[in-house]
Amino acid sequence: MRKRIFRLSFVLAAAAAFAACALTAFFACGSYFDAIKAGAASDARSIGAGIELAGFDYLDRLNMKPSQTRRVTWIGADGEVLYDSAGDAAFAENHMDRPEVSGAMANGSGESIRRSDTIPGWTYYSAARQSDGSVLRVAAPMLGILQSFMVYALLVLALLAALMVCAGAISSVVTRRIVEPLSRLDLDGGGDKDAYDEIAPLLSRIRSQKLQIGAQLASLERQRADFAAITRNMSEGFIMMDAGGVVLSHNPSALNLLDSRLADAAGYHIYGVNRAKELRAVIESARSGRAAESVLESAGRRTLASAHPVFEGDIQRGVTLILMDATERLERERLRREFASNVSHELKTPLTVLSGSAELMMNGMVEPSGARRFGEAMYKEARRMNALIDDILFLSKLDEGGELDLEDVDLLALAASAAERFAGMAAERGVSISVEGEPIVIRGARSALDAMIRNLADNAVKYNIDGGSVKITVSGEGGRAVLAVEDTGIGIPKPEQGRVFERFYRVDKGRGNAIPGTGLGLAIVKHAAMIHGARLELISGEGGTRIAATFP
Repeated sequence: MRKRIFRLSFVLAAAAAFAACALTAFFACGSYFDAIKAGAASDARSIGAGIELAGFDYLDRLNMKPSQTRRVTWIGADGEVLYDSAGDAAFAENHMDRPEVSGAMANGSGESIRRSDTIPGWTYYSAARQSDGSVLRVAAPMLGILQSFMVYALLVLALLAALMVCAGAISSVVTRRIVEPLSRLDLDGGGDKDAYDEIAPLLSRIRSQKLQIGAQLASLERQRADFAAITRNMSEGFIMMDAGGVVLSHNPSALNLLDSRLADAAGYHIYGVNRAKELRAVIESARSGRAAESVLESAGRRTLASAHPVFEGDIQRGVTLILMDATERLERERLRREFASNVSHELKTPLTVLSGSAELMMNGMVEPSGARRFGEAMYKEARRMNALIDDILFLSKLDEGGELDLEDVDLLALAASAAERFAGMAAERGVSISVEGEPIVIRGARSALDAMIRNLADNAVKYNIDGGSVKITVSGEGGRAVLAVEDTGIGIPKPEQGRVFERFYRVDKGRGNAIPGTGLGLAIVKHAAMIHGARLELISGEGGTRIAATFP
């Protein structure tokens, strides 16, 4: 702006100076030319008057003092030259065709400007008709005008140069005085008392817009910070890329889920982050305008990748990629399918027995003596099915995570109650069952804790050897309550120990029919421990099994 103002003011000042100098030179030259014309006309009248009085005698006397800037010619009425101060009149041409001469003869006076054959350069001619019809002509060379103009031109150029310097200095001062108040403007308000009154409305509008822009920028910054905080703390991965597949933004979880070693993938092509075939398929589908999803498998983790195109009107601007760790979800789906299959299988056996027995009895194919045996079998299978349904319902209740009734529970008293409940079944096999320890009270759900102890004791008795023992211990270790059930049974093979807490998993497939059970006991123990934050520990071998739950 400063340069533009200086340039404009300098050009204006220079143009004004040049115009002033040019006009001065023009008017000066015009005045000089007018003086030449007036002098020539005056000379023509005065010399003509002398000729009227004295004729050639006057001209002879005049020629004795020749003028250095005038040429006097006397021309007769027929155009013949009678006298010429610049040469011999006898050799002069007829001047009747000269403009000034013909004009004087016709109108009494005449003038012209033309180049002369006698006087070099341009010449001004002024002619006056005499009383006898002759014409007296005075010629004034215009070389003086050109010389004067050159003198004036040099003076004008010198003056113009001086004015240019002055114009530059003045323009610099003017520019500084114009710009300085503008440079001191305080758009935040208050510091513009020296500003021009004409820009006060503009300043007011600028300040208003600045406040609006500031508020919008602050809002955008808050939104950006909120979005960054949300995406940064998301367990799901988020990647935004342009239509060419170059990553524009992402959160840390995305790189983790894609197993990328990059600290920041912005500016990289998505295939430089991960080149898995499944990922390329969903991205190429999204780049072609169709949303797609697929599962990526890597290092035992299964990641669900969902890609969606981003449109602005009819133009696709980019692709968003959402990544979720679906390992647990897919595992739960697998467990649900397995659970449904196992439930169907476990229910099918007792239902088959009940249906077959009932059909035989209905068709009269059972002898009266065998009716008791069939009734006992049906009763046994019905109890087994009822126990299975009870365990499934209880496990489903634990899975739902609903609010449980919490109360102070004495683990030693609960263990003693469970031992008393299984004392009869233990006595049938010659298994001794005992409870040791000290009364320890924890805050928990009595039904879940009772189910935990009951299922541990049930397994300890059922999978024990004849004449074996079961010991239930309640103790405190490091300020934590520990409930342990130990038996002298057949033990659990090492490869199977990681799966015994799965639903319907039975270690001894061959004895599955001989030993009654639903296959859900240890799954209930695991879920009851989870809702109480307890840690389970399994130690098993050929000499027996010990399962302990440590409560926080």
